[in-house]
Amino acid sequence: NLIKVIKLSQMDKVECITFFENGKKLAVGTSTGACYLIDVEQECILATLLGHSKCVRSIAVDNSTKSQLLLTCGNDGLICMHDLHSYTIAQLFGPVREG
Repeated sequence: NLIKVIKLSQMDKVECITFFENGKKLAVGTSTGACYLIDVEQECILATLLGHSKCVRSIAVDNSTKSQLLLTCGNDGLICMHDLHSYTIAQLFGPVREG
């Protein structure tokens, strides 16, 4: 097996990851609030998705829609819905508060 290494920013620590259904892309949530979209085959970062001011704790990918949506949830209480065609935030939810 070939292990591929893709360098992120020195400030970033990986907090969560998820593969896309086809296994060709990977989304990586980091401690700085950035989420990187990575092309596994080309071994490169396709996009840096922003929207969180704190750590990204969870990532979910919707492969069923033509728009291809990616949701991120962060320690800032926000849920960001990213459009993977334009690499922009399609919708922002929050901040979410307990209680």
